[in-house]
Amino acid sequence: MNKVKELIGMSPLHKLSIDIKARWDLSKFSDVNDQIMGYSTTYCISPYKTGTRYLTGCYRNEVSAHEPMHFLSLRELDKNFDEFFIKRLNTLNLKLECSGFFSAYIDEIAANPLAKDLNYIIILRSPSSWITSAVNYWDYLGKTGLQYRYPNLLFWMNKVGVNLELLLSASEKDKIKGLEKLADFYMNFTQKTQQLNNVHYVKIDEIDSFLPVLDKLIKETSHPEESQTHIRRKTFHYKNEELDGEYNKLVLKLTKN
Repeated sequence: MNKVKELIGMSPLHKLSIDIKARWDLSKFSDVNDQIMGYSTTYCISPYKTGTRYLTGCYRNEVSAHEPMHFLSLRELDKNFDEFFIKRLNTLNLKLECSGFFSAYIDEIAANPLAKDLNYIIILRSPSSWITSAVNYWDYLGKTGLQYRYPNLLFWMNKVGVNLELLLSASEKDKIKGLEKLADFYMNFTQKTQQLNNVHYVKIDEIDSFLPVLDKLIKETSHPEESQTHIRRKTFHYKNEELDGEYNKLVLKLTKN
Protein backbone atom coordinates (compact mmCIF):
# COMPACT_ATOMS: atom_id res chain seq x y z
CA MET A 1 0.00 0.00 0.00
CA ASN A 2 2.82 2.40 0.88
CA LYS A 3 4.51 1.59 -2.44
CA VAL A 4 1.34 2.41 -4.38
CA LYS A 5 0.99 5.67 -2.43
CA GLU A 6 4.59 6.54 -3.22
CA LEU A 7 4.12 5.86 -6.94
CA ILE A 8 1.00 8.04 -7.06
CA GLY A 9 2.88 10.80 -5.24
CA MET A 10 5.47 10.85 -8.00
CA SER A 11 2.88 10.93 -10.79
CA PRO A 12 0.60 13.60 -12.32
CA LEU A 13 -2.27 11.88 -10.47
CA HIS A 14 -1.01 13.09 -7.11
CA LYS A 15 -3.11 16.27 -6.90
CA LEU A 16 -6.21 14.42 -8.11
CA SER A 17 -5.74 11.71 -5.49
CA ILE A 18 -5.41 14.34 -2.74
CA ASP A 19 -8.58 16.10 -3.95
CA ILE A 20 -10.48 12.81 -3.94
CA LYS A 21 -9.31 11.98 -0.42
CA ALA A 22 -10.40 15.42 0.79
CA ARG A 23 -13.87 14.88 -0.67
CA TRP A 24 -14.05 11.48 0.99
CA ASP A 25 -12.96 12.92 4.35
CA LEU A 26 -15.56 15.68 4.07
CA SER A 27 -18.30 13.16 3.27
CA LYS A 28 -17.70 11.48 6.64
CA PHE A 29 -17.93 14.70 8.66
CA SER A 30 -20.03 14.96 11.78
CA ASP A 31 -22.90 17.45 11.65
CA VAL A 32 -22.36 18.53 15.25
CA ASN A 33 -20.47 21.81 15.66
CA ASP A 34 -21.78 23.15 18.98
CA GLN A 35 -20.57 20.47 21.41
CA ILE A 36 -17.89 17.80 21.78
CA MET A 37 -19.46 14.39 21.31
CA GLY A 38 -16.55 12.05 22.11
CA TYR A 39 -13.01 12.59 23.34
CA SER A 40 -11.89 16.08 24.32
CA THR A 41 -8.83 15.88 22.11
CA THR A 42 -5.46 17.03 23.43
CA TYR A 43 -3.69 18.96 20.67
CA CYS A 44 0.00 19.49 20.04
CA ILE A 45 -0.04 22.59 17.86
CA SER A 46 3.66 23.41 17.57
CA PRO A 47 4.73 24.32 14.03
CA TYR A 48 5.95 21.65 11.64
CA LYS A 49 9.45 20.29 12.45
CA THR A 50 9.20 20.33 16.23
CA GLY A 51 8.98 16.61 16.97
CA THR A 52 5.23 16.26 16.49
CA ARG A 53 5.50 13.08 14.41
CA TYR A 54 7.61 11.44 17.11
CA LEU A 55 5.11 12.38 19.83
CA THR A 56 2.20 11.01 17.82
CA GLY A 57 4.04 7.74 17.22
CA CYS A 58 4.34 7.09 20.95
CA TYR A 59 0.64 6.16 21.08
CA ARG A 60 -1.76 3.77 19.39
CA ASN A 61 -2.96 4.74 15.91
CA GLU A 62 -6.55 4.32 17.10
CA VAL A 63 -6.28 7.26 19.49
CA SER A 64 -3.43 9.39 18.10
CA ALA A 65 -2.83 10.96 14.69
CA HIS A 66 -0.30 13.21 12.98
CA GLU A 67 -1.81 15.83 10.68
CA PRO A 68 -5.01 13.89 9.83
CA MET A 69 -7.15 15.30 7.03
CA HIS A 70 -4.13 17.45 6.21
CA PHE A 71 -5.09 18.91 2.84
CA LEU A 72 -8.77 19.29 3.73
CA SER A 73 -7.88 21.14 6.92
CA LEU A 74 -5.50 23.55 5.20
CA ARG A 75 -8.14 24.22 2.57
CA GLU A 76 -11.14 24.69 4.88
CA LEU A 77 -9.97 26.22 8.16
CA ASP A 78 -9.95 29.78 6.82
CA LYS A 79 -13.52 29.53 5.53
CA ASN A 80 -15.28 28.94 8.86
CA PHE A 81 -12.84 28.01 11.59
CA ASP A 82 -15.33 27.54 14.43
CA GLU A 83 -17.65 25.22 12.55
CA PHE A 84 -14.93 23.23 10.81
CA PHE A 85 -12.74 22.78 13.91
CA ILE A 86 -15.48 21.23 16.06
CA LYS A 87 -16.95 19.10 13.28
CA ARG A 88 -13.46 17.83 12.51
CA LEU A 89 -12.78 17.09 16.18
CA ASN A 90 -16.00 15.08 16.47
CA THR A 91 -15.32 13.22 13.24
CA LEU A 92 -11.77 12.18 14.16
CA ASN A 93 -12.59 11.54 17.85
CA LEU A 94 -8.93 11.31 18.88
CA LYS A 95 -7.29 11.47 22.30
CA LEU A 96 -4.16 13.11 20.84
CA GLU A 97 -3.57 15.02 17.62
CA CYS A 98 -0.30 16.62 16.56
CA SER A 99 -0.77 19.03 13.66
CA GLY A 100 1.69 21.80 12.86
CA PHE A 101 -0.75 23.81 10.75
CA PHE A 102 -2.74 24.76 13.87
CA SER A 103 0.19 27.00 14.83
CA ALA A 104 -1.28 29.55 12.42
CA TYR A 105 -4.64 29.54 14.22
CA ILE A 106 -3.81 30.48 17.82
CA ASP A 107 -6.16 33.48 17.80
CA GLU A 108 -9.06 31.41 16.45
CA ILE A 109 -8.46 28.59 18.93
CA ALA A 110 -8.32 30.98 21.89
CA ALA A 111 -11.55 32.67 20.77
CA ASN A 112 -13.57 29.50 20.24
CA PRO A 113 -15.80 28.71 23.25
CA LEU A 114 -15.08 24.96 23.04
CA ALA A 115 -11.55 24.88 21.66
CA LYS A 116 -10.19 27.35 24.22
CA ASP A 117 -10.73 24.92 27.12
CA LEU A 118 -9.02 21.90 25.55
CA ASN A 119 -5.52 20.82 26.53
CA TYR A 120 -2.61 21.94 24.33
CA ILE A 121 1.02 20.90 24.06
CA ILE A 122 3.71 23.27 22.80
CA ILE A 123 7.06 21.69 21.97
CA LEU A 124 9.89 24.15 22.51
CA ARG A 125 12.76 24.25 20.03
CA SER A 126 15.25 27.08 19.54
CA PRO A 127 14.42 29.28 16.52
CA SER A 128 17.83 28.62 14.92
CA SER A 129 17.34 24.86 15.16
CA TRP A 130 13.73 25.07 13.95
CA ILE A 131 14.55 27.25 10.93
CA THR A 132 17.47 24.98 10.01
CA SER A 133 15.21 21.92 10.15
CA ALA A 134 12.32 23.47 8.21
CA VAL A 135 14.51 24.82 5.41
CA ASN A 136 16.46 21.57 5.03
CA TYR A 137 13.30 19.47 5.01
CA TRP A 138 11.81 21.43 2.14
CA ASP A 139 15.10 21.37 0.28
CA TYR A 140 15.02 17.58 0.65
CA LEU A 141 11.33 17.33 -0.29
CA GLY A 142 11.88 19.31 -3.48
CA LYS A 143 14.35 16.65 -4.63
CA THR A 144 12.07 13.66 -4.00
CA GLY A 145 9.88 14.08 -7.05
CA LEU A 146 6.71 14.49 -5.00
CA GLN A 147 4.29 16.21 -7.37
CA TYR A 148 1.84 18.21 -5.26
CA ARG A 149 3.57 19.72 -2.24
CA TYR A 150 0.51 21.57 -0.96
CA PRO A 151 1.77 22.48 2.56
CA ASN A 152 4.26 24.85 0.94
CA LEU A 153 1.45 26.61 -0.91
CA LEU A 154 -1.30 26.53 1.72
CA PHE A 155 0.75 26.95 4.90
CA TRP A 156 4.25 28.28 4.31
CA MET A 157 3.36 30.70 1.52
CA ASN A 158 -0.18 31.55 2.62
CA LYS A 159 0.36 31.75 6.40
CA VAL A 160 4.06 32.47 6.89
CA GLY A 161 4.76 34.34 3.66
CA VAL A 162 7.73 32.21 2.63
CA ASN A 163 8.16 29.89 -0.35
CA LEU A 164 10.34 27.27 1.32
CA GLU A 165 10.83 25.35 -1.91
CA LEU A 166 12.68 28.30 -3.45
CA LEU A 167 14.31 29.82 -0.38
CA LEU A 168 17.79 28.36 -0.80
CA SER A 169 17.92 29.28 -4.48
CA ALA A 170 16.69 32.85 -3.88
CA SER A 171 18.90 35.92 -4.03
CA GLU A 172 20.75 36.74 -0.82
CA LYS A 173 18.38 39.67 -0.18
CA ASP A 174 15.26 37.54 -0.63
CA LYS A 175 16.78 34.72 1.42
CA ILE A 176 17.37 37.09 4.34
CA LYS A 177 13.78 38.36 4.07
CA GLY A 178 12.48 34.81 4.07
CA LEU A 179 14.51 33.86 7.12
CA GLU A 180 13.26 36.96 8.93
CA LYS A 181 9.65 36.00 8.15
CA LEU A 182 10.26 32.50 9.51
CA ALA A 183 11.72 33.96 12.70
CA ASP A 184 8.84 36.43 13.10
CA PHE A 185 6.21 33.72 12.63
CA TYR A 186 7.89 31.42 15.15
CA MET A 187 8.31 34.11 17.80
CA ASN A 188 4.76 35.43 17.29
CA PHE A 189 3.34 31.92 17.59
CA THR A 190 5.24 31.26 20.81
CA GLN A 191 4.14 34.61 22.25
CA LYS A 192 0.50 33.95 21.40
CA THR A 193 0.42 30.57 23.15
CA GLN A 194 -0.13 32.42 26.42
CA GLN A 195 -3.70 33.00 25.22
CA LEU A 196 -4.41 29.31 25.78
CA ASN A 197 -6.06 28.28 29.06
CA ASN A 198 -4.53 24.81 29.44
CA VAL A 199 -1.07 24.56 27.92
CA HIS A 200 1.89 22.26 28.57
CA TYR A 201 5.31 23.50 27.42
CA VAL A 202 7.79 20.72 26.62
CA LYS A 203 11.39 21.08 25.45
CA ILE A 204 12.06 19.03 22.34
CA ASP A 205 14.78 17.01 24.07
CA GLU A 206 12.49 16.30 27.05
CA ILE A 207 9.53 14.76 25.20
CA ASP A 208 10.17 11.31 26.68
CA SER A 209 10.23 12.79 30.18
CA PHE A 210 6.84 14.40 29.52
CA LEU A 211 5.17 11.18 28.37
CA PRO A 212 4.06 10.03 31.86
CA VAL A 213 2.24 13.35 32.26
CA LEU A 214 0.58 12.94 28.87
CA ASP A 215 -0.28 9.31 29.65
CA LYS A 216 -2.38 10.49 32.59
CA LEU A 217 -3.87 13.34 30.62
CA ILE A 218 -5.20 11.17 27.79
CA LYS A 219 -5.50 7.92 29.82
CA GLU A 220 -3.21 5.95 27.54
CA THR A 221 0.15 4.18 27.86
CA SER A 222 2.92 5.56 25.69
CA HIS A 223 5.44 3.39 23.84
CA PRO A 224 8.31 5.67 22.78
CA GLU A 225 10.35 2.69 21.68
CA GLU A 226 7.86 2.18 18.85
CA SER A 227 8.11 5.75 17.55
CA GLN A 228 10.70 6.92 15.05
CA THR A 229 12.75 10.00 14.39
CA HIS A 230 14.10 10.98 10.98
CA ILE A 231 17.65 12.31 10.79
CA ARG A 232 18.67 13.76 7.44
CA ARG A 233 21.88 15.34 6.29
CA LYS A 234 21.70 19.13 6.52
CA THR A 235 22.87 21.25 3.61
CA PHE A 236 21.86 24.53 5.25
CA HIS A 237 22.71 25.76 8.76
CA TYR A 238 21.12 28.81 10.36
CA LYS A 239 22.35 30.39 13.57
CA ASN A 240 21.08 33.56 15.23
CA GLU A 241 22.23 33.78 18.84
CA GLU A 242 20.36 37.03 19.49
CA LEU A 243 17.10 35.49 18.30
CA ASP A 244 17.68 32.35 20.37
CA GLY A 245 18.35 34.53 23.41
CA GLU A 246 15.06 36.41 22.95
CA TYR A 247 13.26 33.10 22.57
CA ASN A 248 14.80 31.70 25.76
CA LYS A 249 13.67 34.78 27.70
CA LEU A 250 10.15 34.39 26.30
CA VAL A 251 10.05 30.69 27.16
CA LEU A 252 11.22 31.43 30.71
CA LYS A 253 8.39 33.93 31.08
CA LEU A 254 5.79 31.53 29.67
CA THR A 255 6.85 28.55 31.75
CA LYS A 256 6.90 30.57 34.97
CA ASN A 257 3.23 31.59 34.62
